[in-house]
Amino acid sequence: MKTNKVFLFLFAGVVALLLAVPGESPRAQSIQDLEKELQRIVKDLAQRFQEASVDWQQSLRNAGTARKEQPVSFMLQHKDGLELSPQQIKELKKLRSRFERESIRRDADIKVAKMELNELTEGDAIDLEKTEEKVREVERLRADQKLSRIHTIEDAKNVLRLDQRKKLAVLRASN
Repeated sequence: MKTNKVFLFLFAGVVALLLAVPGESPRAQSIQDLEKELQRIVKDLAQRFQEASVDWQQSLRNAGTARKEQPVSFMLQHKDGLELSPQQIKELKKLRSRFERESIRRDADIKVAKMELNELTEGDAIDLEKTEEKVREVERLRADQKLSRIHTIEDAKNVLRLDQRKKLAVLRASN
């Protein structure tokens, strides 16, 4: 809903700018010329908005993940309540660090693959075979990222003793 409001606001601003441009007034131009210019401007704005939207979505996703969906960090934050040993803390930090490094690499790979997909879909003639292959690559990379997260969480749980896992469940339920 906010996206539509922002787009409409930007569109209204473009129209206002076109009408306020000194010199040759858009009113003096033919309607077709005005429509072409508006289409070009709106297409450019839409592309820029889409690129910014992808970055915003990623930032929001990361912000939400940082707060509530990182069990390894949660375990480390509650190390006293879980009674983690120094060796367990070391192992959990190692798991988290490894996942964060891999995640940064995978996020970059996903971003590059999306850029390549956008390039494949520009223009009049689209190579459907290459485009389909790139779509599958993007989705495979996303799936790999999710599976890596799941494996890291399971590895972290395996670091804990049974009594610590029960304490973890209670802590997670209370937060």
